[in-house]
Amino acid sequence: AAVDKAPPCRLQGALPQANSSSQTTWWRPVNKGVQYSAVGAQDAAAVDNLALVAFLKRVRPTVEEALQQNETVDIFKDAFAGVGDEDAAVGQKGDNELKEMRNYNDIKYSKNMSISAIDWHPTRKGMIAVSPTRNLSFDERVEQSGQAHTAHILLWDFVDLIHPQIMLQSPHEMFCFRFNPCPGQHNLVAAGCLNGQVIIWDIADAMAVLNERETRGGRRAKEDAGDGGAQDEEQIPPVEALAVSQIDFSHRGMVADMAWLPPNTQMNVKGQLLEEEHLDGKSYQFLTLSGDGSCLVWDLRYADIAEGHLPHIAKP
Repeated sequence: AAVDKAPPCRLQGALPQANSSSQTTWWRPVNKGVQYSAVGAQDAAAVDNLALVAFLKRVRPTVEEALQQNETVDIFKDAFAGVGDEDAAVGQKGDNELKEMRNYNDIKYSKNMSISAIDWHPTRKGMIAVSPTRNLSFDERVEQSGQAHTAHILLWDFVDLIHPQIMLQSPHEMFCFRFNPCPGQHNLVAAGCLNGQVIIWDIADAMAVLNERETRGGRRAKEDAGDGGAQDEEQIPPVEALAVSQIDFSHRGMVADMAWLPPNTQMNVKGQLLEEEHLDGKSYQFLTLSGDGSCLVWDLRYADIAEGHLPHIAKP
């Protein structure tokens, strides 16, 4: 008989093991305290500041009036909630609508056009300026971008609803403009164009001619009262731009809005406010804002800056 002589064999499998440990960061407890100053001491120091006390006395009536208005008027209320809707009765619809006082329209310069900007003259009563623009779609404006198109700012007066009193001519359409609000500088007008350029006009001569015509027309009206009034005079020619910014240093997009800096505020080329010793009570600078993400500061004294006469503003 065959005998199996293979010796018995046994195997055992086991995973290797190793000892490991971890230690978390431990912070010892420490007592902490906070030191503060009494409010009464600050109030006493504020009372000693004469400039602050004078400021509070000056603005107190205005602040009190504003607080009283906030208590009596609901600023979050919809102003047109009680005006009415289009489905109202036929006989009562006209009672809820705003009545038109005057209508200005020039056949040549503003017919079938939209008004993109409007501003009142700072000192002349009854004079308003508007900027007509063409009614073009986005695709049409993209197709015509970069092309010059003569546009105008029209200054209307309540005494004449047919013809604009003064026209400011521009090589491009304007979507914003502002009169200089500083006393003595109301004849300066700045505007932002569709292509990003900035334009400045001086309407002092045109306003002088307009005032002379009104004075002469008033005397003639008294003399010709029995003949039906004075004859119409020729219209003042369009005012040419005093200065136009270079396209390379202008906005890359349409100028959306602008504002004149107050007389007590001026900036240098670094964006820093100037000291009071450099201010003379006039407004020389204005800001423009565009969709290209930039806000530019412009100065009317560009010629003096280029010649080095205003080193505190910029060095040539």
